[in-house]
Order: sequence, then C-alpha cells, then structure tokens
Amino acid sequence: MHRIVIASLLACAPLVQQTATVWGGESIEIQATARSATVDFDCAHGTIDAAIKQDSKGHFQIAGTFTPETHGPVRDDVSLTRAARYAGTIKEDAMTLRVTIAGPDAPEPMTFDLQRGRAGHLRKCR
Repeated sequence: MHRIVIASLLACAPLVQQTATVWGGESIEIQATARSATVDFDCAHGTIDAAIKQDSKGHFQIAGTFTPETHGPVRDDVSLTRAARYAGTIKEDAMTLRVTIAGPDAPEPMTFDLQRGRAGHLRKCR
C-alpha cells in the first residue's frame, strides 16, 4: 500500500513543479515556473532562463533574452532577440525588477514593480 502512495506522489510531483506563478505590473507580466519564466512586455517578450530564486536578502540576478515586437513584417533572416539580465528583489508578494538589455545600442535599463498573483497591465503593439 505504501508503495502505491509513494508512486502516486512521485508521479504527480512534476505537475506541481510546473505550475506557473504570475507576477504582474504596469507594462509587464511574468509566468514563472520552477525552472524558468516567460516575460511579456507591451511591445516585447522575453525569457528568464532559470528559476527565480532569491538569496537570503531577497535579491536575484538571472540571464535571459529580450525580443522587441514590431507592427510590421520582420525579416526571417534577422533575429531581434538579444541577451538580457533580469535582476531584482522580492519582498513578500512584491517584486522590483530591473531588465538590462545587452548590446552597444541597447536602451537604458528598465525598472518594473510587480505583484505576485496579479495579471500584468499590457498594451500589446501587435
């Protein structure tokens, strides 16, 4: 009997870990799982390439990507995706996030305030 219970729990464990946690704010929404996250901005999208795990002071810093979105057609042979750094602080259900995009002509870092469990307020450019 114990083996059946343990096997059932182990079979369900990956499902629990994949449940997304939503973080939302003005012009941003993050769907975070136990392994990574997707980020949706007003006129862009991105990835956070690891779990959002903060240190003992609530800080985190994770590599990812940032891809701007445009109204018009995009050439297939040109990638708009750039490396990005997602850094921030989490305190209870509040996150302050700073997104720094790599490259010589990159825009200034962007800062966002997000709340756990809230959808982002997005105005998509598509």
